[in-house]
Amino acid sequence: MSRRQSHCFVPGCTTGYESRKKKFSLFGVPKDEETYRKWQRNIPRADKPLERNAAVCELHFDPQFVSRHFEHNIQGEIVRVDRSRPFLKPEAIPTIFPNVPKYLSKPVPKKRQPKERVRPTS
Repeated sequence: MSRRQSHCFVPGCTTGYESRKKKFSLFGVPKDEETYRKWQRNIPRADKPLERNAAVCELHFDPQFVSRHFEHNIQGEIVRVDRSRPFLKPEAIPTIFPNVPKYLSKPVPKKRQPKERVRPTS
């Protein structure tokens, strides 16, 4: 099995590249087939299918789906403990795509079959 990519799969996103000054967390593609298909449908990339070893950064998820701490109920009081790495909730689907080029967000048109020519009989 190949390693997960070290940069974001979403077109136009620079997370994971050296040129990006600020670092953001990357999340691997879900193993669950149904969730995987939802990710594939949502990510506007017509030039390349979503690969199993791809990664998507936290910028493309609603903040409510990225957990940065554990929550524990201790004697009726909620105590928050910071996580070492952010955690993506299982129901998360990428929905935020600010820098997507237009040519990648449209499906590539299918090539038509050539029309059959009728030869004149003489």
